[in-house]
Amino acid sequence: MANKFRSYKQFLEEGTLINSDLPENNRSYQKETAKKINGLFGITPLLPLSFSKEGPYNLIVDLKDVVKQNFKNLVLTEPGERIMDTNFGVGLMAYLFETKTATTEQEIVQRITSQVNRYMSFLNIDDIVFEDDEMEPNYLGVSIYYSIPSLAIKDALSVSIGE
Repeated sequence: MANKFRSYKQFLEEGTLINSDLPENNRSYQKETAKKINGLFGITPLLPLSFSKEGPYNLIVDLKDVVKQNFKNLVLTEPGERIMDTNFGVGLMAYLFETKTATTEQEIVQRITSQVNRYMSFLNIDDIVFEDDEMEPNYLGVSIYYSIPSLAIKDALSVSIGE
């Protein structure tokens, strides 16, 4: 089946509904809408991969969820882990056993900001909040609040390591 869109930008402008146009928490409606608009069941596979009754794998049908999945992959990937692009990834695991100081937090913030500017420049970082667990010294929790002005999306990504 040929794709009727010449570019990703055209797909965004003509082929999809912005999240605010869809009823909240109604995945079946979103899935049907995505199928009707572009002839596909979704935009990208949902990770981790799981089998679907409608096709080979469960798919993401909402742009907000696609961005969140890609952002999570960027934050959790260790530099050097991605084949053909050794600079990709924030590498939060490397900071797990570091002493939690303002300098370490600033280094993490700088790493997240530089990676977002390089690989997801359409995304704005609004705030980064670090979470501490006094009972577990080897715990790193980060909540990243972000927005995508072109799609009128605001969301947060929370990642915890060492639980």
